[in-house]
Amino acid sequence: MLLFGELQRKFLSDTSEKTLVNYLQSKGIKVVSCFKYADKYDRFSLMRVCISHSGEKKIFDPKLWPDGVVVRPWTFKSQQAEHSDGNMQ
Repeated sequence: MLLFGELQRKFLSDTSEKTLVNYLQSKGIKVVSCFKYADKYDRFSLMRVCISHSGEKKIFDPKLWPDGVVVRPWTFKSQQAEHSDGNMQ
């Protein structure tokens, strides 16, 4: 089973996926994938992290993260297609 989460870290827009993956692995969390999203104002590092289910308790432990890090479950957007006029199908 996989867990998807979103991490936001204010004022560290240069944090890389590799840095985060290495950190989580050093804490015993198996990372399946990590994808960095662009912050249009270049203020945050926004990442979607997929981990094994066994790391769920660890990744949501506030003691794992420095101040300023927000961790929350990933919310998938609706799969509905949008017409060119902006109306949903």
